[in-house]
Amino acid sequence: LNAQSRPFEDAFTNLDIPYYVAGSPGFYGRKEIKELLAYLRLVQNPTDFESFQSIANIPKRDISRDDIDTIKNLSRTYDCSIADVAGHFADKFKKKNLMIDFSMTMKKLQLMNESDKHTVADILTEICEGAGYYDFLKERAKGKTKEGDSADKVEMIASFIEGCKRFSDIDALFFHIQKME
Repeated sequence: LNAQSRPFEDAFTNLDIPYYVAGSPGFYGRKEIKELLAYLRLVQNPTDFESFQSIANIPKRDISRDDIDTIKNLSRTYDCSIADVAGHFADKFKKKNLMIDFSMTMKKLQLMNESDKHTVADILTEICEGAGYYDFLKERAKGKTKEGDSADKVEMIASFIEGCKRFSDIDALFFHIQKME
């Protein structure tokens, strides 16, 4: 049902038809979609601490609350991006390699965003496959949900990615979502 609602919600929005999804937060209100949107916000705005806090451990990186505060303070002190802090100051953290990996992932996503060769769908695919979001979903679902829920979530995300092929930049996607709210 989740993956099936997105095309209808998009169509109603594009036609300026008000709608309500009964018993559901709507496609873009789903936890997994919100997590991916937080990644996109951080790609678009590399100093967005709110988005960083929401995805710092998605997938699991063991970034502590203290690490998040340190990154925030260093970013403000040196007026640089969260990815730059994670990379340049990796020695300040217990999980140095995870910080370097996070930095490299974010820089790759930012380069993709700056390139005219990549759509929003390409960036989302890199988050899901390259950054390990699909694996994270499967791990998070273990023992918590009924059989098949993980596959349903992957299908929902695949539907989201497919729908994002038409957006050449993140701003266009966020404008579309804003119209829906």
